[in-house]
Amino acid sequence: LGRREADIALRPTSRPPEGLLGRKIGIIASCIYAAIDYRGPDGSAEDWSTMDWIGPDSPAYIPELDRWMFERGVDRRVIYRVNTWLGMQEAVRCGLGVAVLPRYLCDPDEALRRLGGPIPELEMELWLLTHPDLRRVGRIQFFMEFMGGAIRSRLRAFPSR
Repeated sequence: LGRREADIALRPTSRPPEGLLGRKIGIIASCIYAAIDYRGPDGSAEDWSTMDWIGPDSPAYIPELDRWMFERGVDRRVIYRVNTWLGMQEAVRCGLGVAVLPRYLCDPDEALRRLGGPIPELEMELWLLTHPDLRRVGRIQFFMEFMGGAIRSRLRAFPSR
């Protein structure tokens, strides 16, 4: 946005970049997911602390997730790192391990199952942002209003609590 290569950005962040304008349009809830038939090395289907893990890599790196994984000791169980949420989802679908992923992405995926409920400390705000010079441009206002409402509605289907 700052280099004017795009007019609007959708960013998962709790701190939008300074110099951009926009609004928070929702909360992204995350859970632990596994493939339907995945079992950990010990044969468990539910004890995620003993399973192999798929972890995020840059640019999908999220400090809060990194800290959460470290505090639970599962960071040592990461066998594969991927730089997008879709890549992580596909690795989980293939049965490589489990991962923390957004509900909106994985709850509808019939090849995956959720291991437990949403993780409150990993809730992430979702922002729709634009450059300040574009805030009064009609097409930008219309798009932000329309997309903000559509995304807000979709995220409500996957609550964090």
